[in-house]
Amino acid sequence: MGVSQDRPEPDSLSGRISALSSVAIEIRNPDIARHFYTETLGMQLVSNGEGPHAPLLVQPCEGGPSLMLFRLLDASSELAAASASRLHWTGLSLTTDNVDAVYRRLQDRNVQVLQSPQTKPWGVRDCVFADPDGNVFNLVQSVPV
Repeated sequence: MGVSQDRPEPDSLSGRISALSSVAIEIRNPDIARHFYTETLGMQLVSNGEGPHAPLLVQPCEGGPSLMLFRLLDASSELAAASASRLHWTGLSLTTDNVDAVYRRLQDRNVQVLQSPQTKPWGVRDCVFADPDGNVFNLVQSVPV
């Protein structure tokens, strides 16, 4: 089956997706998550999750897409308990200007670090860590190649 020759070029599409606004991350305890993302990672609190089932919104200090931290509706369920006991790769990379400084802060606060800082041949220095709910992130810094 070939590609349709009648498909419009991407530039001619109306209603195109123009930006990424947020990414949802599951949490168990909003107070612990708020403290971790704002005090440990230094992100800014955009919305405190006011109202029933409203998520917390945090954002990098220089702007960009937000992390929408939403609480499991039934944190006492078997599914929630099983989920809490394992790591979840988010596929998200958080950018910093100093991976080593953040790494030291993570260690000082007993955060689970899965990979200590490493310089990669493609021009990044990175480390991998998990938040208190087991959500795994890559922390990256651009470095000269």
